Amino acid sequence: MNNSGTGILAFLAGLATGATLGILFAPRSGEETRKIMGDKVDEYSGEVKKQVDDMVSTSKKEINKARKKAMQAVENTARNLKEVEDNVTDEVKGKVNQAAKKVTK
Repeated sequence: MNNSGTGILAFLAGLATGATLGILFAPRSGEETRKIMGDKVDEYSGEVKKQVDDMVSTSKKEINKARKKAMQAVENTARNLKEVEDNVTDEVKGKVNQAAKKVTK
């Protein structure tokens, strides 16, 4: 898993631990505690959404870079194969011409 994924998991684990400890040791009423927890969940869910969006954006960029590199490799390979084909064709034509000259002599 990459650093971003590890960071999100650590963040979520910390969030869960903090929420659990907050509930166990809270000197507030249940209603008050639920409201505070709801507010915190809203706050943290926005942060998690932003991190996930950033990861998706970064992934898309990396995929596009990899796609471009792959296309360049395919184009280079096709160009190299064409050059090899041309060289072999020229060589075969030369050999055929040499053989034809020997036969006609």
